[in-house]
Amino acid sequence: MLRVAIVDDEAALRRALARLLADYEVAAFDCARSFLARVGDGERFDVILTDLMMPGMSGAELHQELARIAPEQVARVIVLTGGATTDGACRFLDAHDGLVVEKPFERAEVVALVRSFEAWPRLQRVRLAT
Repeated sequence: MLRVAIVDDEAALRRALARLLADYEVAAFDCARSFLARVGDGERFDVILTDLMMPGMSGAELHQELARIAPEQVARVIVLTGGATTDGACRFLDAHDGLVVEKPFERAEVVALVRSFEAWPRLQRVRLAT
């Protein structure tokens, strides 16, 4: 079963995505920092859905930090955006060669993108001893 991380500051969207992806093992995070803390502790995900515009740490900053601490996870990121409204977000999207989904999105589109990761080799999940 795929392990899917949802990183979004909007609780309603996190819940909706979790319901939509109920066939998978879903972990929801309300901010980038809590997600990155789990990755820093050794947790790995098959798919990572992240909002681009979040308070505190943006999806672009999450992507940059993820590349530093777990570079093998970067290709598993799907960026969700309702339209980039800052210069930094626009620059990130212009340079980003990964998957981007515009909000509002079609549910079938998100499910199909997540399902496409089933063909990827399975991750070996290792939890680091604390």
